[in-house]
Formats: sequence, C-alpha cells, structure tokens
Amino acid sequence: MTQKSTEMQVIVCTKDLCSYVLTVTQQSPKNFRYTFVTRMQNLALDAVSDLYRANDTFVAKDDSDAKTVRM
Repeated sequence: MTQKSTEMQVIVCTKDLCSYVLTVTQQSPKNFRYTFVTRMQNLALDAVSDLYRANDTFVAKDDSDAKTVRM
C-alpha cells in the first residue's frame, strides 16, 4: 500500500478497496456484470468521492446553517 504524505489513511484504504473491487469485478460472469457488479463499482467510487467531499468541507461549531445545507 503506497501512501502519499498528504492523504489520510482512511482515504488510502478506501482507494485500495475501490481498486480491489474494480479488479475483482472485471472477472465476474456476464449475467452479474450489468446489475450487481455495476452497483458494487458505483458504491466503491461513491465512497472515495464522498470522503474527498467530506475532507474538503469545513464547518465551524457556530455555523449551523452550513450543517443543514450539507445534509
């Protein structure tokens, strides 16, 4: 597992998981490829995307309006 010095460990592990899911699902049978496999791949990519979005968002303690907008 290679890690950049600026990335958090949870992001590195999620990227590794996403890479693993994409690699394993490429070898899946055709009857699963367009339903189950597509969902798994999309969920793995969404997890990475959500972590990056959460890491970029800063909400102060007193900023309750921003909390409701984020959710």
